[in-house]
Amino acid sequence: MSSLRMPATAVIAFFFLLGVTVSAQEFRGTILGRVTDPSGSVVPNVSITVTNQDTQAKYGAVTNGDGNYSVPFVTPGTYTVAVVAPGFKGIVRPGIPVRIDDKIALDFALDVGQTSEKITVHADSPVLDTSSAEMGQVVDASQIEHLPMDSDNPMNLVAMAGGVIGGSGNQMANGQNWISINGGSGLLAGNDITVDGVSNVNPRAGGMAVTAPSMDAVQEFKVVTTLFDASNGHSNGGAISFTTKSGTNSLHGTVFGYLANADYNANGWQRNSLGLPRLPAGFQRWGGTAGGPVNLPKPVAYRGKD
Repeated sequence: MSSLRMPATAVIAFFFLLGVTVSAQEFRGTILGRVTDPSGSVVPNVSITVTNQDTQAKYGAVTNGDGNYSVPFVTPGTYTVAVVAPGFKGIVRPGIPVRIDDKIALDFALDVGQTSEKITVHADSPVLDTSSAEMGQVVDASQIEHLPMDSDNPMNLVAMAGGVIGGSGNQMANGQNWISINGGSGLLAGNDITVDGVSNVNPRAGGMAVTAPSMDAVQEFKVVTTLFDASNGHSNGGAISFTTKSGTNSLHGTVFGYLANADYNANGWQRNSLGLPRLPAGFQRWGGTAGGPVNLPKPVAYRGKD
């Protein structure tokens, strides 16, 4: 009697072919550029340190033989870039904003001097994403906080981007993804929606958005309308990427409340003309957010008797 054996890799591949898919799109940004000396020649082996100004998280890179560097996977936030090379003065440039899927090009020209000498650069002009051809709109935390809304669903703000029509309902509404981006349909998974890089649509329900994070939990979101890269290429409409707030080195939080009451509403013209009373309205929703540092305990060596 013969037996059939399949390697583990084949079994795993078989289950993926059944249609079980786990997709993710990159929402983090990249800071890249070139470092040169006073003569314009490239400088290799330059240390680049990118520091988040809120959390002090650090990212590092070193320039290659062509003087180029790239710091990928930078979470959205505001950063300080420090450049250090032997025989040259150091450069520090604070206040670099990195938004969803940004590719920020920063070139540095070093001056001869002691490494301990630091040149701090404060640029008034905005930093532009010149490394990508995609078009879209970023809605940041300030806009989310100050624009008037009748619900707690940030999907209602996607129409701020050019070429976008739609956006309605609360977090549990079926029509959250019924949004037309540059003429494309939001039905049948026409738009790609991600939260922190994780897919947020249900392909078995016509591409319906699973849910949307609370307004107070969203740091910013981006609506890409055209010329997006291959990670979003399966969409025939557009791509909407949310990034949620992260903790900082200090405690912070918010408290919110939504109240709908018939006493605050005027009667509609048609009901008023028919002598009908105002429609009842009663909705209350309260909540809040909290964030801060997490102190992890230091590891203790195991001594074999405790």
